[in-house]
Amino acid sequence: FSEKSYTNILFSNGTYIRLKENSKLKLIKTSNKFKLNLKSGKIFVNVEKLHKNQSFVVFTPVSVVGVRGTKFALETTDRQSYICVCEGIVAVNKKNIFNRMFSKDVEVSPDYDLWIKSGYTLKKPAYSPDMLKATVSEFENMGFKINK
Repeated sequence: FSEKSYTNILFSNGTYIRLKENSKLKLIKTSNKFKLNLKSGKIFVNVEKLHKNQSFVVFTPVSVVGVRGTKFALETTDRQSYICVCEGIVAVNKKNIFNRMFSKDVEVSPDYDLWIKSGYTLKKPAYSPDMLKATVSEFENMGFKINK
């Protein structure tokens, strides 16, 4: 990455977000809640361990992603989202409220990734060593070590 291709956001609790160039992100932070609305683009997120009363949720046009303390990359368009998890567990569900009434969250574990596509049911996460390697490399570039 060149210095102009991303923006870094650091919160007082140590949570760190790298926003790729041309991404559209809206952030709402209160004392106990982090809400991100990623309309398009790609983010790399290191969420520090949250307290029981805190939450960190990312909304995309097709998914809702909830985390407690983890490292993951998320890329989205208006028709699909892609998530790759390096550390921790990420809960993913469809954004459509009708779908959510009939579906459970899909948990994405470290070393796995998941495509969320508009109009399709959620599939099982897949082991993806090539994508994981690229994502881990980005976190290392950001100064984070991935704990295995």
